[in-house]
Amino acid sequence: MKKFKYLKKIIEILILLGFFIFNLQFLLAQQSCEILSNNFVPPTAFTSGYMQFDGKGDFLRSQNYEPLNLNYNQTDSFTIVTRIKVNVAYQPMRILGKISGAGWLLSYHMFNWGVVSFTISNTTISVYTLNADTNWHTYKVSFSKASSVLVTEVDETVTNTYTNFTYSTTNNNVSFSIGNTGFPATYGWGSYSNYGYWFNGGIDFLKIVRNNIPLVKYDFGEGAGQFVRDSASYFISDRVYPGTLNCGELHMMLGYMPASDTCDPVWISGDLVHNQSGFFSLGSGLSYYCDVQNFVTYLESYSSGLTVWNGKLVNSGLFNRAGGNIIKNIAMWDGSNWLSVGNGLNSEVMCTASYNGELYAGGLFDSAYGFGETRHIARWDGQQWRKLANGTGDLVNVMYEYNGDLIVGGFFMSVDEMYAPKIAKWKGSEWSRMGAGFSGPVYSICSYKGELYAAGNFVYSGATIVNGIAKWDGEEWVPVGDGINGNNSTIFSLYVFQNELWAAGSFTIMNGKVAGNLSKYNGKRWEGVFPGAEGLNCPGNGAYITRMQEYNNSLYVIGMFTKIGGTDANKIARYTGAAWCPVEYGTDLRPKNLTVYNNDLIINGDFYSISGLGFGNIAGYNPEGYVTKPVSKKKSIIEKFSLKQNYPNPFNPATEIKFESFSDGNVNLAVYNSSGQLVAELVNGYMESGIHIVTFNGSNLASGIYFYKLTSVSITDVKKMVLIK
Repeated sequence: MKKFKYLKKIIEILILLGFFIFNLQFLLAQQSCEILSNNFVPPTAFTSGYMQFDGKGDFLRSQNYEPLNLNYNQTDSFTIVTRIKVNVAYQPMRILGKISGAGWLLSYHMFNWGVVSFTISNTTISVYTLNADTNWHTYKVSFSKASSVLVTEVDETVTNTYTNFTYSTTNNNVSFSIGNTGFPATYGWGSYSNYGYWFNGGIDFLKIVRNNIPLVKYDFGEGAGQFVRDSASYFISDRVYPGTLNCGELHMMLGYMPASDTCDPVWISGDLVHNQSGFFSLGSGLSYYCDVQNFVTYLESYSSGLTVWNGKLVNSGLFNRAGGNIIKNIAMWDGSNWLSVGNGLNSEVMCTASYNGELYAGGLFDSAYGFGETRHIARWDGQQWRKLANGTGDLVNVMYEYNGDLIVGGFFMSVDEMYAPKIAKWKGSEWSRMGAGFSGPVYSICSYKGELYAAGNFVYSGATIVNGIAKWDGEEWVPVGDGINGNNSTIFSLYVFQNELWAAGSFTIMNGKVAGNLSKYNGKRWEGVFPGAEGLNCPGNGAYITRMQEYNNSLYVIGMFTKIGGTDANKIARYTGAAWCPVEYGTDLRPKNLTVYNNDLIINGDFYSISGLGFGNIAGYNPEGYVTKPVSKKKSIIEKFSLKQNYPNPFNPATEIKFESFSDGNVNLAVYNSSGQLVAELVNGYMESGIHIVTFNGSNLASGIYFYKLTSVSITDVKKMVLIK
């Protein structure tokens, strides 16, 4: 019995010890993350609101998307549910739909006096007699082919039942649109339509289900700027290309136009809460401005390459404005301003590098403005662009200096008219091949323990199987284990962290071991990181990582993922060496690259907000929340933007609004009512940095909810206040 008693005691001690160790590890891991609550709150600052259309050209749209044609032969049932209001009574409006000849449409006052109607295959039925009512209503249209019944509802009350209902073809090639319909399924200024009947009103949410499969499930109150978030998660990319499956759910791209021009609806916040952020802007960022036949808009723009050259941050991509100036596809940031690099390059610049004192650029471009042909790669000597012999036969993805040479990888099959599949060496004055090259594109090059590694989306080097990653032995490329498999079988990034070589991208197997798009190598063996990077409802295979960068002794990782290492993280995360942590609320759209400049982490890509703050495809980050930086010998600025809650609140009739501007510049402070109409402009002009207090008097306004919006450079913040009389 004594033996059993001692054994029981030993077991109890071991259990307690194990519990203590587990909790200690948990606490240490949690203490290493900046904001514990980020694991439990959605990674967006926006929680409620709606999209406001002004009736003068505002719209959201997607490309042509076949299931939304609601083809009768393929559709057993469909349901369309939306909450909208119209702002102007008896004005004809095409609110939402997909119609060009055939198709379907939800409209107001288009076919019947003051009636909200639903049209499909040129058959129009009444949903609700709205007349002059401009209040919010929830509309529902549902159809069952089995019973041939179409039912309409308003605010969960049936308004009409149509029996023996059938329809014919709805196929067309126009976009699905909100705000008007009939747009071609293309992007850019050419898709703008002069159709009348623009929607003047608001939309809160939209759900479209076909054959019990959700096609669209958006809550427009969960937005960031002009971009609409998927209400199914707070994590999924705002922009998922139409016609693609994302882990079993169909999503659409909406809100393509990012700028504050006539094509943008306004996002009205009903409840905006934003804590201090470590992210800050680099001027007004990058954009692509277009003015054709007096139609002004902003087209798709993004950043791809990052490097530091001659003390300046070099950012490249696809844009024609940097800090508001005409700068084409490559720009330099000196800490205060964006500067041009000559006259720029004529198409996307995908990568940059500093080599032999000069700045090198590679990408899709084939010429430099003011110089001439460069064929996908060029060098800037500080005065002009120069070509590298006859360049490469196709686009360049990556450049990396190794043993005095510049190693160049990409999609090309030749350099200087010489056969060199996907990878080659620039020796300062001439090109040379590197063995048999690769069977697919190279995305990353890195040296580890003095040896050169290359990775990408390839299987062979000559006749040798290398599966996505290989090592250079001085003559040929040799395998590094069995390589990768699964997902897209692609490595986008190689990086050395804590004396190990990390490989990241889109793969589920590395050297025969399970790896969640991430693995590390100690020179002898690979160790997969699992669960690694995951996407929404698709563990392991619905995500990918694009770049890695060490900063403040942590490894920062970006890509398209919603979790990493089992931790919720919205496309940006960091690894401390012991735990994975989210980085604030993450970003919308697609981050692409990372580097360190002036002790700040720089992130670029295709995005318009990070952590709920607005940025133009590039932002800086410092985890201190704000940093003081010298601007001149006499002055410093605080990289911080702060709009305080008005006091008192509620108020009658006056209240004070306090804000702190992060630098000298133009500031606008305006007040809007709950319909999004401007009721007062309190500040509009140049102000010095510092703390400012403005009094707002609402004596001539009715009781209700109002919003005050502060805009400074590229940053916008909105808060709610209540007037009670």
